[in-house]
Amino acid sequence: MAEPTPAYTRLASNRLGLAGIGSLWLGPDHLLLVSNTFGVERYRRWFFKDLQALIARRTARRLVWNLVVGGASVFVALASAASFAKALTFSDHNDAMPFFVVSGIGAFGALVFFAIALANTALGPGCVVHVQTPFGVEKLTLPGRLNAFAKIADRLTPLIEAAQRQSE
Repeated sequence: MAEPTPAYTRLASNRLGLAGIGSLWLGPDHLLLVSNTFGVERYRRWFFKDLQALIARRTARRLVWNLVVGGASVFVALASAASFAKALTFSDHNDAMPFFVVSGIGAFGALVFFAIALANTALGPGCVVHVQTPFGVEKLTLPGRLNAFAKIADRLTPLIEAAQRQSE
């Protein structure tokens, strides 16, 4: 009779990055990272008894994204305001209508960029996570935020400590 497959619990949702799509899973005695790049799946497993440290290093990713998206928001808002100001110079509404339309579309675009920057700020600071084992240090592709890492670390710490007490 075949052994039942272990039940897995998702620790971190899928994350799209330059290395493809990744997800982090909790197994009965291990941590599993699943990476999918162009239809090729790769699995990396770390047993709790071998884990020495989970290391999170804060990155400037949130700041960079906010500067890019916030800058785009300001640029689009200024262009929208310029279009609106130009529309006000026309005496005939038919001549001004295209400028009012462009101004409205630009204002909506600026609000979208601003909302993206606000959401990015609300998600918290970004981080890079590394796993240290007796065999070396490896980078995890996720979680990408410090608050998500803290939740995962809180959940894993008792499991890792129990597995290491049993192996002594």
